[in-house]
Amino acid sequence: MKNQFSKWIIIPLCSLLMVFGSLNAQNKMLENITLQHVTLVVSDFTESSEFYMDILGLKQIDAPWLPENQAFLQLGSNLELHMGEVPGVTIAPSTFNHFAMSVTDLDSFLEHLEKNDIWYGTLGGGEKHKVQQRPDGVRQTFFQDPDGYWLEVNDYKQK
Repeated sequence: MKNQFSKWIIIPLCSLLMVFGSLNAQNKMLENITLQHVTLVVSDFTESSEFYMDILGLKQIDAPWLPENQAFLQLGSNLELHMGEVPGVTIAPSTFNHFAMSVTDLDSFLEHLEKNDIWYGTLGGGEKHKVQQRPDGVRQTFFQDPDGYWLEVNDYKQK
């Protein structure tokens, strides 16, 4: 009887512990994943550099090993935008794919876009100057870079 108890309780218990141990290890691994950079292939490096550095104010990261017409730009803390011309790569932005940036003063940023004649509104090019409010209270709007990639700007505040 004692042997049967061990067989029916101990073996399943050990199996559960192995499964939970594996899940815990997987969760630990996933905790260490962070987004480090986004890469955009552009058609005109000079025009895109002016847009991302002069209009958006991103700073170039020193990376002298990069080929001509490619750059790494600082996009907030611990996040980079890699951009450059890559021969043979087709540039085909969609009307939905985008990346988002948060700013501390959305209204001032939108005034800056307007002063630089940059259209903003709903994703996909719908309503001009439309600022949407998500259910969590974050205000957001969208605009495009010179190649037509969509960018979101919002007033998300990290908690």
